[in-house]
Amino acid sequence: MKQKSSNKQTGDNKSSSANNQDKSFLTAPVASDSPEFSAALRQVVRYHPADIKAPNHNDVISFIHSWFASFDHIEPAEFFLAHFDDADMTYNMDGQVLAHNHQSFRDWFDDALTHIPWDYHDILDTTVTGTFQTGWTAEFFIRHVGEWHDKPLSDSDTGPGRPFNRIIRVNWKLEHDGDKFIIRRYELSMVQNIIPQ
Repeated sequence: MKQKSSNKQTGDNKSSSANNQDKSFLTAPVASDSPEFSAALRQVVRYHPADIKAPNHNDVISFIHSWFASFDHIEPAEFFLAHFDDADMTYNMDGQVLAHNHQSFRDWFDDALTHIPWDYHDILDTTVTGTFQTGWTAEFFIRHVGEWHDKPLSDSDTGPGRPFNRIIRVNWKLEHDGDKFIIRRYELSMVQNIIPQ
């Protein structure tokens, strides 16, 4: 399942934009004895829930957006830590460990806020596989933009910040404990540093 970010159109451009959108997912009705019917039926079976109340792909995608919106709004570290197991978490960037438990995440988060007054995460091209029973893998890209200050923001002479703009690949392994999502593995890798931090 993929979900791609898009910008809404307004005014006269709205209908023409809609007409130009990719509609490759649209197909004609298929006969029940055709190979196409078998493929279409597999799509139905794929999403048939064992428990209609259990979290599904849409819940995972919603959680991803909530997670990064919370970064954008600089929610407290405790919001994020509620979705990590202190004894079993991996948070890496290009193979470098950013955090391996709750305290190291707090340290990383506090240091980032010392230098970044604001940032924004545009979520791109999300693919989710798995089930509530097996856990999920979520793979997606983010365009990460913001402002970086070399000196701590608390310094009176911190000066103007530098803009940054980069594309990052994200890979998550996550589960749902019946109450909330728990991220077991959180891997980041730089794809393109458009404006280096």
